[in-house]
Amino acid sequence: MSDADIDAKNQGKIRHSIHRTLSLTTSPYSEVDLEMLHRGSANLSIFSKALKGKPLKMPGQITTAEMAYKSGDSHVYGKATTVVRATPPQVLAYVLDYTRRTTASAIKDRERRMVSRVNDRVQLIYSVKASPPPLQPRDFLSRVVWRASEDGVLTIVSAPTTDDEYPVGKGVVRGRAPFTMTLSPGASEMETVAVRVVQIDYGGSIPASFSNALVRDSMVGLDRMRRTFMAARPLSAWDEADGRALGGDVTGQAVLPGLFADFVGLQEANRRYPFLSNLLSKAAENSLNLGGDCASPLSELSPDDGNRIGMALASSLAGTRSGPRQAVARWIRRFPALLQLDAEEVWFRSMMEVISKRLMSQVSWAAKRRLYTGAALSGLDMITDMNTARMYLSTPGCEQYAYGLFAMVGLCIFFQLITVKLQTRKKTWKVFFKESLIVLFALKPGVDAMRVASGREHEEGALFSPQVELVATKLQELVFEAVPGCVFQFYVLVVALSSNEHVGKQALVSLLVSALSAGYLSSTITWDYDTSYARRKNEPELYGLVGDGSRGSLLFLLMVLMSSLIMLGRCAAIALLIRASPLITAAYLLSDQLLFFFQRWIRNDFHFFLNLDGLWGLLGADLAIPFCLKTITDFTGLLQFRLPAVMGGVYWTFSFIQTQAITFVAVYVFYQSDSPKPFSQPSAWGLASACVALSLATFAAVLACAEAPYRHSFLSTVTGKAYVCSRFTREDRDDENKMDIHSYRKAMWVAIRPQVKTWTLANWERFERENLEWFNAAVIEQVDDDMIPSDSLSRLNKNASGGKRRRSSMSCRILGASQLEGRGAGEGEGGSTKRGLSVLGSSKVMPTMSGFKSVVA
Repeated sequence: MSDADIDAKNQGKIRHSIHRTLSLTTSPYSEVDLEMLHRGSANLSIFSKALKGKPLKMPGQITTAEMAYKSGDSHVYGKATTVVRATPPQVLAYVLDYTRRTTASAIKDRERRMVSRVNDRVQLIYSVKASPPPLQPRDFLSRVVWRASEDGVLTIVSAPTTDDEYPVGKGVVRGRAPFTMTLSPGASEMETVAVRVVQIDYGGSIPASFSNALVRDSMVGLDRMRRTFMAARPLSAWDEADGRALGGDVTGQAVLPGLFADFVGLQEANRRYPFLSNLLSKAAENSLNLGGDCASPLSELSPDDGNRIGMALASSLAGTRSGPRQAVARWIRRFPALLQLDAEEVWFRSMMEVISKRLMSQVSWAAKRRLYTGAALSGLDMITDMNTARMYLSTPGCEQYAYGLFAMVGLCIFFQLITVKLQTRKKTWKVFFKESLIVLFALKPGVDAMRVASGREHEEGALFSPQVELVATKLQELVFEAVPGCVFQFYVLVVALSSNEHVGKQALVSLLVSALSAGYLSSTITWDYDTSYARRKNEPELYGLVGDGSRGSLLFLLMVLMSSLIMLGRCAAIALLIRASPLITAAYLLSDQLLFFFQRWIRNDFHFFLNLDGLWGLLGADLAIPFCLKTITDFTGLLQFRLPAVMGGVYWTFSFIQTQAITFVAVYVFYQSDSPKPFSQPSAWGLASACVALSLATFAAVLACAEAPYRHSFLSTVTGKAYVCSRFTREDRDDENKMDIHSYRKAMWVAIRPQVKTWTLANWERFERENLEWFNAAVIEQVDDDMIPSDSLSRLNKNASGGKRRRSSMSCRILGASQLEGRGAGEGEGGSTKRGLSVLGSSKVMPTMSGFKSVVA
């Protein structure tokens, strides 16, 4: 019988004892035991309340760990958290199996046994550990107590103790290794969240580095325990969580032989799919290689086919614009066999998503393209603006033009710094200083793109996810720099040509770069969100305009060209109108906006999604935000804003047509005015006609390259209210999608409020009982009190500071998808699906923005 079989047999007996003990109603704990449990439980909160830990790198990505010194203590604390694919009693049996052959520690025990069983929940454990020369061996005598709470959490506390029968022996140094461990039910029945906090005093005088190494080994031991359970799971039991766990263990080519040797399920999978080991090996190699096409069905794939398919993953990662999840989806769609495998094995996609996220974080080719493109255009735009401003400063009589450009660039930087301050408000001043330098050196768009492309997640304490921060930066550049800068420079160009003054090349280059930058920024917003796997999965009726492969790439280039042409045409038109008559210009722009808001009102679609009432709701949600988004649409033709949340399909198309028409109107008005003319009227009509013709031609090409089922969205009359209500009423919506209704402004779904209330009350206790990953504090705080069962509401109020739970005073969702990008490991990529633009705050504090949703982000 193997060591693993012996351990399994012993742990089965221990589990039987645990289940028998859990059924007892009497308390077997002495005052000493209760005090141990109290002190041990207090240790769990040390890191969150008193210590700022230093992260430790663990062998598997599923396990996280940190170490820190508590003030006044000379011995380091360690904390590790992992998810074990087993029930809490099974994990407890493993921890209490003091005779197990498979150990979770790198330092071998010379002796380890239970010396006294006070009862089934309290034992005395004695162990002797070998120490590296010249250190003497260490022995440990500990009292171990475990307890189960009403919510199913098992707590194990170990503390040093003394016993006359086990004095410190000759040639041995007595050590202390107190620890506290909790085993909480996870998202599924066969999942346990294990947390361990430990402090090791190895006894005697030893270097701090050695003590730290021991604590780190204890943290790694928790990961070894996780891997032990994962290795024993059969393939028939694997689900998405197993895929994520396995993906976290694939940290490179070198570890794959060990995984295939140790993991029972992986061995079964390799027998069923002989190409799998080759596929994973080539994928983990992460060499930028196009691989090769393979049309063979799943049943006919050979190991060589696995090599070709595995090599193709790197090119998919390099070609992604939306992160690892979308890259994996594109890779799977490329090969018919992978589509079959994905349908047969639920764990495969989640495994490859975790692997891909690590690959993208380790190499930079995917991020570099985004970094160089975004940073080059945005940085070049700012540099050319500054160079043009310098030219104006050196030209007598043109100084005021330079001040205008400085003001626009300064305004953009100012709002980016505000974003940085909000994002780093809970971090140190060093982090704020570093992020501010990125803004001041015009690198923020590229750095944000790199963070998204590498799969960086929403960091604790950060207000935005990286995806939301990227979009916010793009919109700030469009609103505060690109659009006004382009209009301003066109105006200066018209004035200069009308006065027969020399126009420097710098001004023309700056103008073209501004238009190209605006076109690129607006197109990437559409691309990023339309190609999102989570959005296409949750809202297929909205997302899917961009096709795969070369067709999708061609569509992106056409969108950039179309947006740039729209930018040039509209900015030129507005500049001509200003030159002809500022009054007419103001009247046109005001009437254009009034028409937009009037049609929203007449269609009963006036309210925006920002969940904020009163004066702030009117000024901010209903007026300011739609005003800015319409302005961006008018100047760039941003396709994403055609969706019901912003412009709506019909009004987006109307806006595009009137943008082209205003070009001709501007030329006519300008040449009817008394303003000096820069060139002949026929030349002006020829330039206007060429610009409009190119814009219409590129729009027609965009429609031709777009996926056919989504072309009708440009003529859609669906309102924001109707769409929000449909997110709840449609039969194909799951619980998570239905619960998302609470994140929208209440006025958007007042018509179905009784139905929402009945459903929420009926399912609330089930959500709590099942401990669903998406049913978290951020979701709960958005729900009205009358939609929460009285017992749950009382419990929430009791746990809240001040005796009253905090409600979210602001929450914006714009046509939704993945709250941190998806299911799995938490946006971005991974973790539970969280949706959209979520602006969270409270009536007592300044509202804060924590996320964008589909249309804006």
